[in-house]
Amino acid sequence: MQPPHAEALDEVRTKIQQERTEKRKERQKRKFDALLNQSSGGSHPRRPNDRWVGNLSSRALSVAEKGVLARGLNFAPAPKRIPVPEIIAAVESGLSKVCPSEAQLTRTRIAGCLARSRPPPNNLSPEEQKAIKALREAETIVIAPADKGKATVIMDQTAYDGKIRALLADTNTYRSLTRDPTQALERRINALLLSLLRAGAIPGPLYERLRSSAGKIPLLYGLPKCTNLGSHYDQLCPSSTPQHTSCQSTLSHS
Repeated sequence: MQPPHAEALDEVRTKIQQERTEKRKERQKRKFDALLNQSSGGSHPRRPNDRWVGNLSSRALSVAEKGVLARGLNFAPAPKRIPVPEIIAAVESGLSKVCPSEAQLTRTRIAGCLARSRPPPNNLSPEEQKAIKALREAETIVIAPADKGKATVIMDQTAYDGKIRALLADTNTYRSLTRDPTQALERRINALLLSLLRAGAIPGPLYERLRSSAGKIPLLYGLPKCTNLGSHYDQLCPSSTPQHTSCQSTLSHS
């Protein structure tokens, strides 16, 4: 191959590499800008997206209210102060079964971390803060996550209550009880666990983890059902809040 041809090929190859590099840089820049807009506070608010907010209520939502709802129900506003009492209470609860020397060392380290800690920067604009307060104080609506996806649905309280009553009217699934059976079930479960402990079937630490105390009845609530035809939430899926530790998780780690 003649040298001029080799030089021409080198120029073409260099040009192609430069074009690919510029495309990668531009693609990474767009990703970075998108992440910046999502994570920033008032200076770069995330643009509301009707795909993530389904308003079935009679209340008209403002732009700021749609913006905070589009962030999702798992979005955590930055706290104005470090919750020191709550952290200390949680730590003391966890250290109740730790030996005194290790517990004191842990307290000293956590106290040092709390002394150096500072609240994170604000991640909400003043308009979004007012919107959150207004939504909290609105007693005529219910805000709930959809049964799938990450959409947030707003319903009138009366419509939500009516759908819950319609679910409970299904006598094949639900029946009315004369009293709360939680305590009786708790006593039976604890008696069974104690018999297993005495028989040597389970060790003491596992018994302590599975044993129930101060049990509470689960709470029923409904999740707006998203149909396959789009964002139509005309039904509620029943769900409940479990008030117990997962036995499967406990046993799998025993």
